[in-house]
Amino acid sequence: MSDKNDKAKQPQANSALLSRKELLDMHQLVVEEVQNMTPEQGFKDLIASGIFTPAGKLAKEYGG
Repeated sequence: MSDKNDKAKQPQANSALLSRKELLDMHQLVVEEVQNMTPEQGFKDLIASGIFTPAGKLAKEYGG
């Protein structure tokens, strides 16, 4: 049973884990990219992510 508990504590990752600096650098890049988006680009990303429908309504998974 201890193997099961140990596995539950490990982070799920598909590749090598990033360092704290790498994560912070990636976060900064994402923040800058989002800040430079037009509202239309942001909305298209929300549609592509499945959060909103093309009609502008929330997806069912998000309360729509």
